[in-house]
Amino acid sequence: MTGAEYKLLFDGTPATKEQLERFETITVDQDADRPWQARLELSVRIDDQGNWVEDDEPFMQILHRVRVELRLGEGDFQPLIDGPIVGFDSDRRSAPGQSVVTVIVHDDSALLNRDASVVSYSAGLKDSEIASQIFGDYPEIIGSTEVEPTPAPPAAQQPEMRRRGTDMQFLRQLAQRNNFACGVAPGARPSSSIGIFHKRPVFGDEPPPLVLLGRDRNIETFDVKLNAHGQSNVVASTLSFSDKSTVTRSSQVRDLGIAGQQQLAPGSGETVDLQHRVDSAAERSSRAFEATGSVRQGCYSGILVPFHPVTTQLGTTHTSGKYTIEKVTHRLGRSEYTQDFTLVADQLSESAAGSSLIPAGLF
Repeated sequence: MTGAEYKLLFDGTPATKEQLERFETITVDQDADRPWQARLELSVRIDDQGNWVEDDEPFMQILHRVRVELRLGEGDFQPLIDGPIVGFDSDRRSAPGQSVVTVIVHDDSALLNRDASVVSYSAGLKDSEIASQIFGDYPEIIGSTEVEPTPAPPAAQQPEMRRRGTDMQFLRQLAQRNNFACGVAPGARPSSSIGIFHKRPVFGDEPPPLVLLGRDRNIETFDVKLNAHGQSNVVASTLSFSDKSTVTRSSQVRDLGIAGQQQLAPGSGETVDLQHRVDSAAERSSRAFEATGSVRQGCYSGILVPFHPVTTQLGTTHTSGKYTIEKVTHRLGRSEYTQDFTLVADQLSESAAGSSLIPAGLF
């Protein structure tokens, strides 16, 4: 059995033993396409005079920072979330021992999503250059970045980029048209998060394989859905600023049998390379496989985190192979630790059945 140990840091200071003992459960939801969130549930009580006590600690105040780190077995502590408190749920009951306050923490993308404004970016900037510029505006919380270079805009004369909204909203818009992952993940040190603007998987290191059968089994369930109907070949056209001609580009997905065709909206290539734009849209539609499951408690030695690849070993099924981790829910209690996951893939590696694609008959 692999034991789990966690620690909390409030504004960079480790929690005391007394503070740790107050927490009943900690749930951390990590999603590659949404802000990461932690819900820390702690008990509150009434004193002999009928007054609520211990429900207004300094570490429970809005925008104070909370960091959750986890270690399995003899491994190193790894951060699950690092960011500000953005709210709380207060559930009071008349019966003793049933009143709780749930502190809600978001990752540092919350601080990039506070101020909406209109900002113009110089014509000719790559999307990746804009992403680096935005992350660079937050040196107090963004310690490093994983930004993948994107192609230059198509012509010397094109409209300037204009942002309406928050920095994080604009980053996600740019990421979507590049089929990139976008977010802010906790770094190796407190208050030193990682700005992500990168294709999937962002990181190359893998956790241990997920094994469904045999004496090395470490997961309880693994459910796969195939949505071949969602795949689309993509076509787009735009007007060339140099000679006023129409430029058309197309891209094809790895067809699983019923791929349709998607026409991007006019102007899709004005501020981004048009071939890159259609390739990105086709790649996004090609993620036809989605798997959900749960880790077997005490039997898995790794910590699953979005943006990483992971290999699955499911026996003689064509759904074994390499996936990208998309979502993970970590639940930490007084005596248990569980992980529920969502994985995605556009094609599957060769399995025991010897095929890289789903054969006729699907499964």
